Amino acid sequence: MRRESVMLDRASFSSRTHHTDQLAQATLRATNLLAVACLFFGTGCAALVPESLEQRLGSLFLYGLIPAVAFHGGGYILSLVLGATIELCEMLAARCFRCAVHLLYLVSTWLVPLSPGASVQSLPVPTCAKVNDFTKDAFRSIHDFYWRADAATYEFACWVIRSVARFLIRIQSTWHSHRGR
Repeated sequence: MRRESVMLDRASFSSRTHHTDQLAQATLRATNLLAVACLFFGTGCAALVPESLEQRLGSLFLYGLIPAVAFHGGGYILSLVLGATIELCEMLAARCFRCAVHLLYLVSTWLVPLSPGASVQSLPVPTCAKVNDFTKDAFRSIHDFYWRADAATYEFACWVIRSVARFLIRIQSTWHSHRGR
């Protein structure tokens, strides 16, 4: 019976790595977009500030390359940590649900007084299929939550990029209008 539940778990939750990969890819995508934004900002600072070549290169490194490398490296590490965290949470949730079902069974056998003619075999026993259906539903809701969080993170990153682009366009138009005077 234990072997059947393990086989059912493997068959029913084979998409676990797919969701982990999606979240890791979304995290890498967002941090890479931030890295590219830092590169553009550093290049813009270096190009628009009238200083010597050494100061321009310094501002390119300070405002562009160093934050871009930090965002890319941090995103890579964060994607690995998120993947490991998702798998750990899924394992813990499955074990907690199994323990909860077992505890509910024990409490139900303790609370339901047996009549003199009844036996323990007449009590309802949770089957492996019921436990697996319950854990499937729990995993499905956990996966849905992470998918919604991934979509919200992607939408937020898009909103930030659009806002920064609008801001830079406003600064550029203001700079051109002051420069043209």
